This record gives sequence, structure tokens and C-alpha cells, in this order.
Amino acid sequence: MKPPINVNLEATAKAELSLKGEIPKRSMGRLIDALTDVFRPFSEERGLRGDQIRLQREDVAIEIARRARVRLEIEGTQMAPVEAKILLPLIEKSSIEDMSDNSMLDRWSALLATAASSDKVQPRYIQILSELSSRQANLFEKIMLNESKYFPKPEQHFLDSSETYSSPRIREAIHSFLREKKNKMDPEDVHQTILRMLDRPGCAIVDIVIFTTNQVHSFDIASYFLRVDRFFELDLEILESLGLLRKVSIFTKTKFLEELELSYYHATDLGVFFFGTVDRREKNLNPIDGTNI
Repeated sequence: MKPPINVNLEATAKAELSLKGEIPKRSMGRLIDALTDVFRPFSEERGLRGDQIRLQREDVAIEIARRARVRLEIEGTQMAPVEAKILLPLIEKSSIEDMSDNSMLDRWSALLATAASSDKVQPRYIQILSELSSRQANLFEKIMLNESKYFPKPEQHFLDSSETYSSPRIREAIHSFLREKKNKMDPEDVHQTILRMLDRPGCAIVDIVIFTTNQVHSFDIASYFLRVDRFFELDLEILESLGLLRKVSIFTKTKFLEELELSYYHATDLGVFFFGTVDRREKNLNPIDGTNI
């Protein structure tokens, strides 16, 4: 049995969670009970009911733990104690979410459920999730699930993302297509071919620009499945800065095409495994479940 987790909540001006007291041993195997035992007595005992910020954080943390327990019960998965290196920062960072933001609460509960049922959660995942806004997390989810319903094994695209969507591979595929078409090349054919290559799980095309002798053909691909707004490019850059996505830009020309500019993002290995811890809705979409590969 792992050593008990020490927790003590003390009110501070900045409403920070300081975790130092002790969870009774009888609670160690029961995640939701342990968290409830930890938060409620301290809030009542120390007169923290007047501290609305702390009360809100307490309720959010308990709600996340409750959802994690429900997830595991539905899946029929046995719960296990979560190591302090994962549990303590998870409570600290998840408790500042808005109680009304169900999508973020679900992601935190999925992360907690994964930590309570496997050793696949890295401490880095907690920091990444804490730095994502709800909008950015939803954008990343849309990219990961892009057109997944049309693929019998979408998780295979996740796992092979770095190779499948690499610049040399896509560039060569485009050149091969153009060699076959020769002088019969039509910009719309190139556009549709690139869509078939990249419009799939774990990848998002931003734009395609094709230059022919007398015309510029621009295709705004992002609007196909993403709700594009003024924060779209910023959100993509943030996802890239966190290591979840990698941007690829291809500039190429052949004797059959004056110039082609292609820009897209694809999931990194870190992004693939992070997604597997915060999305537990369907096992065949979970890239960390080796039984489905």
C-alpha cells in the first residue's frame, strides 16, 4: 500500500490550495470518499464557508472526483490509489475550473480516472491541461476526431501521426500524383487529393494555395470542420507551443505546377498520448489502449 497522502487546506489571500494534512488509511482505495473526507471537514472546521473562492474550488474538486468514480464504475474498472505526484497537482490545478464548464470538468475527471486505473498519466499532462482554455481544448479534440467516423481504426492514424503526416511523405505523395496527371493537372484535383491525404484523424489542413500560369487558386480548408474565429491561429500556436501539435508548411513546384503552398497541423506523439488520457468516451478512439490496436 502506498503511503497516505497528506492534505491540509489553509485559507490564503490568493486562495491557493496547500496540501499537507492526512487522509485516513481507510479512504486510500476509495478515491471519491477520500477527496470528500479531505475537503469537507477542513472547510467546516476552519470557518472557510465565508471564503467563496475556496468553497468553489472545493466543490469543483469533489465534482471532478465524483465524475471520475462514475466513469470507472461504468467501465467496470477497478480503482487504485493515485500517487501523490499526480493527485496533488491535479487537485490544485483542476479546482480552479469553472463549475459550469462541463467539457473541462470531464477532461479532468478522465485524467483522474486514467490515473486511478493505470500508470499512463505523466505529471506533464496535468500542466498541459491546466494551460488550455476550454476553446483550445475543444479545438484540439476536433482535430483529433476529424472524420474519425469514416475510418475503421482511427486510433491507427493517431499512433502513426508523426510518420503519416510528415513533410517528406506528403510532399512525395503530391509529386507522385502530379507526375501521373502530367499536363492534365487541374487545381481542383490537387485540392481533393490533398484532402484525401490529410483530412483525417489527428490532422487539420489550414490552407492550400495553388499557383498556375494565369491564376491563383486558394482553398480555405480550415472552415470545413473547425469553427474558425479570430482566435483560431492563436489557439493553434498555443497547442503547438504545448507540444500537442506540429505545424508543417510545404512549398513545392514541378514542371506540371507553377507552385503549391500547403499548411497543416498534425498531432505529435505527446499529443496522441495526452489525448488518450483526457478522452475516454470510446475505447476504439483511445490511443493508449493497446488492446485495440
